Amino acid sequence: MTIWLLASGAEDMPWWQWLLSQSLAFGVLLFVILKWIRPSLGKALGDRSREFEETFHRIERETAETASAISDLKAQIADLDQEAKRRMTQALEEANHARSRMIAEANQQAQNELAKARREIEIERSKAILELRQETTRLTLEAADHLSQAAMTDALQGQLVEKYLARLEKVEKT
Repeated sequence: MTIWLLASGAEDMPWWQWLLSQSLAFGVLLFVILKWIRPSLGKALGDRSREFEETFHRIERETAETASAISDLKAQIADLDQEAKRRMTQALEEANHARSRMIAEANQQAQNELAKARREIEIERSKAILELRQETTRLTLEAADHLSQAAMTDALQGQLVEKYLARLEKVEKT
């Protein structure tokens, strides 16, 4: 309205008319703002506020869900860690048991091989002693035969035969 008044040449209007016209223009403007613009702005601002609230609630809900998921994952990781430790302990116990069993079997096998080796050594020793005795006997007989042929004369042979016969007669008499 002020623009209309200025455009119509109302510059020479008294101050109270001008104030009244300005007040009237302000009142019309205020009425328009309160009647049509304010509800639209209020609705727009209210919608925007609800969107913000919904966004904040959604973010809070998602944060809580994420925190819950993280907590669940941490619990699962802890369970997996305990399971891994249990399996490692069990594997170590089984490995130690298998190692002990293998050492015992190896010791038993070594004892068996040692006993077998001792028996074979004893058998070979007995064979060697027997062969040595046989060779000694053969060599003794050869030496005796050689000595007897070398030292045997007809006179000596006759004496031996007479002694042998004398012994036989004594045995017959008894």
